[in-house]
Amino acid sequence: MVYAMEEIVKEMVKTNEEVKTNANAKKARTTTKKTNAKPSVSDILKIGNTILTSEKNSKQGIYKRELFLDCKDDKEKKSLRIKLRRKLKNFLGAFLQNEKNPEKISEIKKEWQNYAKQVYNNVEIIMDGNTSNDNAELCKRFLKAMSK
Repeated sequence: MVYAMEEIVKEMVKTNEEVKTNANAKKARTTTKKTNAKPSVSDILKIGNTILTSEKNSKQGIYKRELFLDCKDDKEKKSLRIKLRRKLKNFLGAFLQNEKNPEKISEIKKEWQNYAKQVYNNVEIIMDGNTSNDNAELCKRFLKAMSK
């Protein structure tokens, strides 16, 4: 009986070693399968992330960032952007009213240059991409008159 128990224990050890060997072989096969597998979409999209900047990080607004430092939340930022757009519309309205009057245009130009330097990142870009065509044309005319 003792002999039989020893044989059973030896058989169990042998089986256990075979299972471990099979598990290691299976693990090695799955590892090679993973390396030969087609890359996932997320892997493909990660390519080049180190040298390419994401749109979120590189997006540059038309307004200077310093203007928004005192804003506590997005609601205040939105409110400030609305006020800045209204101010731009006031300049455009004054330009339209006095387009034929060179003296008034020179006054508007002086005030505009002072305002634009403090508000916009680039004085030549004063409108967002979603600005209507009519407003875009008016802004182009305005900038042309202000740069003379």
